[in-house]
Amino acid sequence: MERTDENLARLLANFAPSADALLLWLQPRVDDRLLREIAMADYGDRAEEHFQALKIIRDQLIFPGPGTVPWEVIQLDRWSEPENPEWKPGLTGPDGHLMRAFCCAVLVRTYWDSETGNFDTGADSTLAQLVASLLVLGPEAVEVGLQLLSWRVLNLEDRDMRPFYALAILLLAASLYPAKTDGPLLGALAEWVIEEGDWLHSTVCDYYGIGSARYRWIVGVGLTDGIKERTWVETTRKVLLESSRTYPPETEEILKLIGEAVTA
Repeated sequence: MERTDENLARLLANFAPSADALLLWLQPRVDDRLLREIAMADYGDRAEEHFQALKIIRDQLIFPGPGTVPWEVIQLDRWSEPENPEWKPGLTGPDGHLMRAFCCAVLVRTYWDSETGNFDTGADSTLAQLVASLLVLGPEAVEVGLQLLSWRVLNLEDRDMRPFYALAILLLAASLYPAKTDGPLLGALAEWVIEEGDWLHSTVCDYYGIGSARYRWIVGVGLTDGIKERTWVETTRKVLLESSRTYPPETEEILKLIGEAVTA
C-alpha cells in the first residue's frame, strides 16, 4: 500500500528538506573558473552571456526564465563524465564533479518550473548524474544533496519520477551509514523504494501496456530517457552490493534485494 503524504513527510524529515542547501554548499566551491568552463559547453557559443547568467544563479540563487541562456550549457554539462579524460565538454576529477553537481542541482531545484521553463525530459538521468557526483564529492555533499532531493520529493508534481528519487535518496543515505544514518532509517527508506518500484511497474507499465518483466527494475522501465541507466546500475552496485559497509542483518537483506533488482 502506498504510504500517505504525511508518512512520507515524516520519513524525509530525517534529512531536513531544503530547496537551497546543496546550491549554498556549492556556492563557494564552484568558482568563476568553473563557471566559465560550464559557459563554454555549447562550443563557446554566447559564452559570456552564459557565464553572467550562471553567476546570478550561483551568487543570488535567482533562476532565469525560459530561453537558451544559460539553460543550454547547464543541460549539456549535466551529461559530462568527469571520470573520462576524453569526454568533452567538462573537466575531470573533483572540479568536473563540482561542475556537474552544480548543473544537476540547478535542474533538480527548478524541475517542472513554469517560470524557468525547465521541463527536464531527462530528469531520471539528471538524478543519476547528481548522485554519482555527490558520492565522489564526499559526505558533506551527500548530506546537503539529501536535503535537496527530500525537498523536491515533497514538492514533486510528476508522480512517475518519485521512484527515481526514492532510489537516489536510498543510495545517498546508505553511503553515509553508520555515521549519519542508522539501520531502521535505511530499512524504512528501502521499504519506500520497493513500494515506489512496485507502483511504477504495476500502475504505469500496465497503463502503457509495457511488459515490466522485460525491463530492469525502476531504472530500466522504459518510460524516461534512460540515457544514464548505466550510471544508475553502476552506482547502485557500488553502494548496495560492493561496499565494505556492514549493515544490520534485517537491513542488509532488503538492500541486497534492491541492489540485485536494479543491477540484474
